[in-house]
This record gives sequence, C-alpha cells and structure tokens, in this order.
Amino acid sequence: MYEEVHPSSARHFAGSSKDRKPRPGQLGPDGKTPVAADIPDGSTLTELDTGQQFEFGDNRWNSLRHPLSDLVLQLLAESKKQTGLLKELLAKKGS
Repeated sequence: MYEEVHPSSARHFAGSSKDRKPRPGQLGPDGKTPVAADIPDGSTLTELDTGQQFEFGDNRWNSLRHPLSDLVLQLLAESKKQTGLLKELLAKKGS
C-alpha cells in the first residue's frame, strides 16, 4: 500500500511497484479509511523498488521517465543480446 510521504498541497506517495497506485476517493484495505480522498495535479509517486517516478495529472498517474531512458534500456537489452551471442560463438569454438 502506498503511503503519503510529505503532506502538502501536492501530495507525495512512495511504495512498491506491485502496489495499486492511489486514486481519488480510494479506500484502504479496511474499506473505511481514505487513502487518497483528493490527489491534486502535480502530486508525485515513487516506486521504491524500481525508482520509477510518476506525476498525477488529468486524473491519472503519468510516468516521469526521461525520454532518453527508453533509449538506454534498448541499448542495454541489445548489449545483453550481443554478449549472449558472443558467448555462444566462443563456446562453439572451444568445443
């Protein structure tokens, strides 16, 4: 369950990526306690296990991922793939 970190006009939440993100009017596990009665635009949420950050606007959580993050992730995936292929070639050459 996400917990509010620094109460102010914009709210700040932190929790696990596996948790359901707070929504306006959402109740806690007991079905009675409000988790997020009001989430003003500009509120932020941080997934503590991934470091991913989100900002609330237009009644939804929007990723604050930097535009280059996707490129870096693609490059890392390609590098991992190439490393695997190289290991396979070296293993075949050694046998």
